[in-house]
Amino acid sequence: MDIITTSLATIITAMSGSITDSYIENANAEITSRVIQHQGQDIYFEHQVWRIRNSSVCQNKHQKITEFSRCTLAAKAAFIEICQAHQHKNYTAHKAKSMVRMFCQAASNFKPTIAMIQPSSPASSKTKIDNTELIEAKQNCSALILESQMSNDPFMEAKRADACKKYKQLSTKQQ
Repeated sequence: MDIITTSLATIITAMSGSITDSYIENANAEITSRVIQHQGQDIYFEHQVWRIRNSSVCQNKHQKITEFSRCTLAAKAAFIEICQAHQHKNYTAHKAKSMVRMFCQAASNFKPTIAMIQPSSPASSKTKIDNTELIEAKQNCSALILESQMSNDPFMEAKRADACKKYKQLSTKQQ
């Protein structure tokens, strides 16, 4: 009787483990890291429950803003291309359908960081003093562009619009 009980317990444990593993994989319950290549960029991201975690996209390049910007732009393009290439295919496997849905959702929801940093041109000290307000306005506009893209806050968007309008007015006065 002890051998039968032990054998039955072993079989049930093995079956429940494979059922649990199958559920976790199909539900994509655990955070999964991926790297895809697009436009010469290695694009790192994580997904869970068949959703790409936007904050994880290109996080390995977050310290260098220009590389990060190029990576997020390539990621957006990759998500769009993957979605467009696969959205009309009739996949029968749950995992394949979920992956396509995940990339299509990222294609519409992910917002890349757009940063263009240009070196300043050398100028005389008088010109530097005259251009201080213009430079500050440009820096304020650029910083608020980044902040508004990351926050999706209407107030932040209004602040960005005002700052960039001020910069544009100052730059047209200088010409």
